[in-house]
Amino acid sequence: MNGIGIYKWADGKVFEGEFKRDVKNGFGRFKWPDGRLYQGGWENGKQEGLGSYTYFDDSKKEITKYGLWKNGDRISWFDTDTKTSIDQQLRNIEDI
Repeated sequence: MNGIGIYKWADGKVFEGEFKRDVKNGFGRFKWPDGRLYQGGWENGKQEGLGSYTYFDDSKKEITKYGLWKNGDRISWFDTDTKTSIDQQLRNIEDI
């Protein structure tokens, strides 16, 4: 598959986003059966670049964290102020 698509695994995981040669590549959303969600960049089938990770704590409260991934590994989390700054910088780039 090349382009935008949806892939569903038998165990309930779902990826919606960009594919290149049948591999997650570009922007996409990966959702686990328990409700966890990663949204962000993908390269060669692994999380890459900026992304968000949403999960539920023990009291079922939804929590979203923003971070940086490299080759499928989370490198760091960002606080809300850093995330807001990154969003603004990305909007500035889009205006160019």
